[in-house]
Amino acid sequence: MKNWVRRVLSAVLAMVLLLAVLPATGCVKDDWEGTWNRTGDSTFSRAILRIRDVNNKGFTFSMTLYNGNIAGRLTQLRAAFIDRAGKVAEYEVPDSRATITFTLNEKGDMDVLFYDEAVSFTETEDNPYSSSSSMETTVFGFDALVFITGQFTRGEVEYINGNLYEAGVLNEEQSAALQEMMPDEVHTRLLDCFQLWEVVPPKPDLNNDHDDEIGGYVYHGSNTMQKYAAIVIAFDDGSVCAAVSKTDGSIVYYSNNHIYTDGQLTPLPVNKWIQLYNAEINK
Repeated sequence: MKNWVRRVLSAVLAMVLLLAVLPATGCVKDDWEGTWNRTGDSTFSRAILRIRDVNNKGFTFSMTLYNGNIAGRLTQLRAAFIDRAGKVAEYEVPDSRATITFTLNEKGDMDVLFYDEAVSFTETEDNPYSSSSSMETTVFGFDALVFITGQFTRGEVEYINGNLYEAGVLNEEQSAALQEMMPDEVHTRLLDCFQLWEVVPPKPDLNNDHDDEIGGYVYHGSNTMQKYAAIVIAFDDGSVCAAVSKTDGSIVYYSNNHIYTDGQLTPLPVNKWIQLYNAEINK
């Protein structure tokens, strides 16, 4: 057989083998590309995964992780497919023995697993992530304890305690009124700010939490990374107001109370809270 024929046959065979091994790019892109949210979270512990630039070798991903505030980001990292069908991809963390594995399951959801060979721990029902998350924080230099592992679904998810009524802060009518006032992203931020909360009495020596000067109850919200994160007042007439800190440091204010509606006049507890907030961020 002539040499040029052998070369042509070899090239054709190599191409056939390559196509057999690599997944079809278009199909794989449809399976992976988009924004994924971790299921089973409260808003303040959520994780958002974005995947793009999918080809038959892998994809680029970014992840934003929350512990009240944004606690960590993974930006523009590249995961490689490790199976012939393009259903499993892996990112190897440089200079460590840690990996992040992405697996598409039969339902079309994604299972994400962070694994560090340097760590051995036993998962329990009460403590499934803490040993792992401490290593994730160490490996990636996150600002607070967060975890990467979980099941992700493409598009929106329903969060645990998706409003302040479900979180046990306000009654159902007050919670609904507050949610209706603000855009979805601000309401999500409000829930981030109420990872922890307390009823604040007007004076330390009072046993009653009710603030008689404004006629209502005052709730301070905080999270793992921020002591003064938001304030909500539930007035006796059923109206509500809220001041919410945003991640850029600004504050937004909402109210349906007939006295404190437009923000020109704000309740004294809100004014005091803003002073505490400014003092905290200026430390």
